[in-house]
Amino acid sequence: MILPAGYVDCHPARGPYIAASSPPEQYSWTVEVLMPTGEVSTAVWTGKVWWAGEELRPIGWRSVDPFAGVVGYAPAESNKTET
Repeated sequence: MILPAGYVDCHPARGPYIAASSPPEQYSWTVEVLMPTGEVSTAVWTGKVWWAGEELRPIGWRSVDPFAGVVGYAPAESNKTET
């Protein structure tokens, strides 16, 4: 997949775009889609079309999960406070 000329990724931590020809499982989650113009939008793959109030024709998609690729740790037991 070739990104649109001049496209600047505002959220590189979300990872690379996946080609729209390899969509996620239908209705699995809302994803960020990249349009041929460089615009981004959120949409859902229905199994037949990309949908966001109307049919979209993106060139790529990726998760909008803000924690995708982030490793976090729960506080240690000793840091918890009792109420």
